[in-house]
Amino acid sequence: MRKSVITVILMLIMSATAYSAPDSDYTMAEMLSDADRGDFDAMNSIGFSYYHGRGVAVDYAKAVYWFNKAIEGGSGLAMNNLAFAYLEGKYYARDNNKAFEWFKKSALADCGKGMFGLSYCYENGIGTVENPEKAYLWCLQAARLGEHAACGTLGDYLYSGYGIKKNDKLATLWYLTAIDYGSNASMYKLGVCYEEGAGVFMNSKIANMLYDAYETAESGNRDEAIDMVNRALALDKTDRCPHSLLSAYCDEWMVKGQQAYEQKEIDLARMYYELAANAGNTNAMINVGVCCSYDGHKYRGKEAIYWYNMAAEAGNPDGLYRAALYYDFNMQFETAWKLMKKAAAAGSEKAKEAIKKNHSANTNTGAEALPEAAKKLSAGEPEEKEKTEGKSFLDFLFEEQEDPEAEALRQLIFLK
Repeated sequence: MRKSVITVILMLIMSATAYSAPDSDYTMAEMLSDADRGDFDAMNSIGFSYYHGRGVAVDYAKAVYWFNKAIEGGSGLAMNNLAFAYLEGKYYARDNNKAFEWFKKSALADCGKGMFGLSYCYENGIGTVENPEKAYLWCLQAARLGEHAACGTLGDYLYSGYGIKKNDKLATLWYLTAIDYGSNASMYKLGVCYEEGAGVFMNSKIANMLYDAYETAESGNRDEAIDMVNRALALDKTDRCPHSLLSAYCDEWMVKGQQAYEQKEIDLARMYYELAANAGNTNAMINVGVCCSYDGHKYRGKEAIYWYNMAAEAGNPDGLYRAALYYDFNMQFETAWKLMKKAAAAGSEKAKEAIKKNHSANTNTGAEALPEAAKKLSAGEPEEKEKTEGKSFLDFLFEEQEDPEAEALRQLIFLK
């Protein structure tokens, strides 16, 4: 039998994932140019590059200088990175209290990595007293913002009952979510669940396939590993299979996503929609894209287009329709028009209606046909789903949480 230890040393996980690396094609010259124009994200990226020797020699003094410059502009990522400088003692003398202080500031600046760092501090008593409830709640907040290590750790907490009532079924859901976000370790952990029958029916064959998937991913072939995960889970025909659980919760997540979106809790809405998307709901895929392009934020445009294309590839032509609206909103009319015609040809009734409204299609690229639809996209009109009975899994996560500070944090998470 293979090793089945579910607890992973958090520091090892965090050392690989807690920092936010700049894009590999973002050169130092470009960073410096952007920083000169007052781009605080660029300043943080410069600091990261010096801290880790990305394209330049390691220089902790320069790294900390640029982190502090970015912090002046309110960069939560830079606060997180400065926290690690204190935690690791690579420039400053190691100072757990300062590390905790900066993780907390980063978390309150809505930085998912800072939230995960703060959770780590509460779990391990770094700069504060150990507090399982706060460790769990801040980890939950980080997980809903897409920190894959946090998703996997949340699965650990649910598996072990740390800071929350033990729930093996929900642990498997978070491991599956972590895998989707990019975690290799969660493939192994999900294998452990199948080996031990924790939240799923015991199945050593599936367990071994997931272990093999983990080893494949660690060797650098993640695409093949994901295929192996899917083949393994396809063997589980029971209602305890994480895929089955995801499908069962899918309608509820769509409702929760709609509610959060209407309340302008965009990150929370995206989390619910992305969970539903993971279960194969193509409208949810589109809605993740809507959240990415909320208010027309161009810096998340690539993410939006990714999700729209995913929906289209899964058979929903409205994904192409939404992509057309996005390009139109960003003044790329020719691309928008081509996609709109492609969406209509694929069967999108919304696209057909948009084309019908364009009375000069032969001479116009779509600049006159799409602005009103683009305005709707900017305001946000995610696909709706009728409300279903029962609790969502997030409701269960807060059962039996009577600590007043935990309840206060719960309110921060959902009402902020």
